[in-house]
Amino acid sequence: MKKIYWIINQYQKIGGSEIVSSYLANSLAKECDLTVVLLSNDEINYDLYNVDENLKIIKLNIDKEIIRNEDYLSKPNFFKKFVLVLKLIHINLLGKYKYRRFIKKMTTNEDIIICSSPFSYLIAPRGRKVIFHLHYNSRYFTSFSNKFLHTFFYIKLTKYVFLTKETMEKMKHKNDTKAIYINNPAKFKREQILATHKKLKIVFIARYEQQKRPLKAIEVLGELAKKTTNFKASFYGGGYYFLEMVDKVKELNLTSLVKVHDTFCDAKKVLSDSDVLILTSEFEGFQLSVIEAASLSVPTISYDFGDGIDDVINNEKTGFIIPYNDKEKFVEKLLFFSNNQEELIQFKKNAYLFSKKFEIDRIKEEWLNLFNLI
Repeated sequence: MKKIYWIINQYQKIGGSEIVSSYLANSLAKECDLTVVLLSNDEINYDLYNVDENLKIIKLNIDKEIIRNEDYLSKPNFFKKFVLVLKLIHINLLGKYKYRRFIKKMTTNEDIIICSSPFSYLIAPRGRKVIFHLHYNSRYFTSFSNKFLHTFFYIKLTKYVFLTKETMEKMKHKNDTKAIYINNPAKFKREQILATHKKLKIVFIARYEQQKRPLKAIEVLGELAKKTTNFKASFYGGGYYFLEMVDKVKELNLTSLVKVHDTFCDAKKVLSDSDVLILTSEFEGFQLSVIEAASLSVPTISYDFGDGIDDVINNEKTGFIIPYNDKEKFVEKLLFFSNNQEELIQFKKNAYLFSKKFEIDRIKEEWLNLFNLI
């Protein structure tokens, strides 16, 4: 029987690629012999990650500072950052071979290895069937550093699995049979929830970091408040910009309208009681919160973040795609929902119908078909 080994960074803290990879792994483990290979020496956080009883887990126990280096490189201690950089150089040049040998020894030529991050791809061994499940858009490939790394430090792949058709078409060569795309699944069961609120309930769910640009979202709400106070907005995520966001809310006199939470939320509960999701990201690989919102009948208003936005938002049907940084247009569409209850309900209906293509059973079949072809 063909075995699947899915290499995942960690099951300890929230991470978009880890959350969706674990959800897919749990679902696929019911259909095939699947083992998750966790890289980090972090303990498993069972409150965040449900581990299916059919799932086998192996840990490589790599230093969590290496696996989650972005977290530690952002800290102020220069000496620790310098030591970490040395560790990263070592594992890229020499340390990777130890883990490549380990993974090669426990697998056969018939098995399939799935890599869900650049680091897991780095330690994938030669002579095996390797899939890179790429949780990025085309910007990842076009940067000089990543072109260099992929040319000199990584093995040749059996298959790239992109998250969107647009990213795949931008990156694959003509007649390239190594590239396909499979959308990520929504982890919530679809529900048609058509109730609305007297005051438009707006929600933002994302990490408070530069890529997500939460301060831009607060600026949009500041402009909206100049035209109407018929809304309530809640931010959930936590991260680097939390205190700056709180200050921004005070500066724009939004404290009675906007609440910033320094934590992630029960997304299903919050979305089920929301009217619209807002997104201000600089870029995305595939925005899970948008399809999760759609599965609970919540439309999204988002700046055009590029690759894949048309996969998750049907413009003017399930939400609005706003020209990048066009704050005035963003406010206009929020006012549209605030002033038109019947139109908002229609968008909710459209979002619910649209979300069917992200159901886990459909996505799982695409993965199983891929395994059978390799």
